[in-house]
Amino acid sequence: MSCKCNKCRCVISGNNGKMVMLKEEVWLSIAKKDDILCPNCIEKKLGRNIVVNDFKLGVFPVLDYKIPCNMIFAEIKGIKY
Repeated sequence: MSCKCNKCRCVISGNNGKMVMLKEEVWLSIAKKDDILCPNCIEKKLGRNIVVNDFKLGVFPVLDYKIPCNMIFAEIKGIKY
């Protein structure tokens, strides 16, 4: 599955490390529910880097966490779980 960021139009997919799922309250502080944003645009809107506490709990086990779509992004950014 892939899509394009509403802001910069880059391709977002789980394979390129650009698909992240944030906690609802974090997402709604910067975007509408149905918006699509890449991590770079998310970080610009947040005014800071994405951190592990921003990620939504989900379906893929990563150590003690269950975080969807964020494993590649975390490796690229050097985020430790």
